[in-house]
Amino acid sequence: MAILSTILIILFVVVSLILLLLIMLQNNRQGSSGLFGGGSNSAFGSSSMDVLTKMTAYFVAAFLALALAVAWIKSNKSSTDAIQKELAAPVSETAPASSSSSEASVVVPVETTEPAMAPASSAPAQTE
Repeated sequence: MAILSTILIILFVVVSLILLLLIMLQNNRQGSSGLFGGGSNSAFGSSSMDVLTKMTAYFVAAFLALALAVAWIKSNKSSTDAIQKELAAPVSETAPASSSSSEASVVVPVETTEPAMAPASSAPAQTE
C-alpha cells in the first residue's frame, strides 16, 4: 500500500506541474499572450487554443482524480494504522522496574487470618 501511495503522490505532483504550465501557456480572453507571449495570437498555430484548452481539461480531470485517490488512500492508511496500534497495545500493564539496582527491596510478610492448628493424630481417641 505504501508503494501505491508513493506512486500516486509522484503522479499528482507531475500532473500539477504540467497543469501549471498549460495554464500559463494559454492566451487570456483579452488577446494578450500567456507566459511566452509576444505579437502573435498563439504559440503553436491557429488551432492551438483548442488543443491547449482540451489538454488543460484532461489534466484538470486527472488532477482531481489523483487528489481524491491520494486522500482516500491516506485516510484508509491512517485508520488501519490506528487499529493496528490498538491491537498491538499490551493487555496488562506491568509495574515499572526500580531505577537503580543498589536499592534493597522490602519484603513484607503476609499474615494469615486463620490461626495455626496442631496436626491431628491419626489414631482415634479412646473413651473409658
